[in-house]
Amino acid sequence: MQEVSADNAPVSKVKLPWHRTVVGKVAIFMLLGVVFAYLMGAMLGFTMVERSARGQWGREAQVNAQIVSAPFAEFIPPSLCVPIPLVK
Repeated sequence: MQEVSADNAPVSKVKLPWHRTVVGKVAIFMLLGVVFAYLMGAMLGFTMVERSARGQWGREAQVNAQIVSAPFAEFIPPSLCVPIPLVK
């Protein structure tokens, strides 16, 4: 019986790299889509948390400024009492 070398193997027996097939390309595309969606969601979530924390920090700073200035309110003329704008 003759041995069949790898060079003379029938086309149906040749193993193709998975990334060169249509199924492999579709799988790569879908995987990249999932990774992209995950990264976008993570960035959006981080942005939402960061904005919320910054807003809370501004509100706490305003309350602290009011608490600190409360004992001296009787010495400050009403014309100088203006609200402190929040930095955004």
